[in-house]
Amino acid sequence: MTIKRLQNTGDTIVEVLIALAVISLILAISYATSIRNVRSLQDAQERAQALQLAQGQIEYIRAAQNPNDQVPQITAAQQCFNSDGKPVAASTPPTQPGDPSDFCLVDASDHPVSAGQQPQFNILITPATNVATGITSYTIQVTWPSIINSTTNNVTVYYRL
Repeated sequence: MTIKRLQNTGDTIVEVLIALAVISLILAISYATSIRNVRSLQDAQERAQALQLAQGQIEYIRAAQNPNDQVPQITAAQQCFNSDGKPVAASTPPTQPGDPSDFCLVDASDHPVSAGQQPQFNILITPATNVATGITSYTIQVTWPSIINSTTNNVTVYYRL
């Protein structure tokens, strides 16, 4: 009588578990990397929008300097221009420098945000006139909450007439 031996050609449970662990690790790393890339892309898009808002404010300042245009000038700190090109005071009187209530609040389309809505961007224009030269310079600061961490991002642009 001959005895046949069965050949074990299958994988053991340990091998299968190790393979699953390696695949899970690779998928977890890929997921974390893609999430970080999406957040970085969104942060870059928000930074570009903020820069466009600041450049739009510069255009309103430039238009206000032209006597042929009927655009009033910014005369005091804590103002910005709305989407119609008219200067608007900050939402509340300034309390401390950098307090978010000192800013003009707008959404991503440069439309003012009414009370109770969550603004996406805060705009602050601060004019400063050099007494000796009479040259006025403006600091345009746009801030928004970061999606990457719990801080705020900002873009600051300086414009001198």
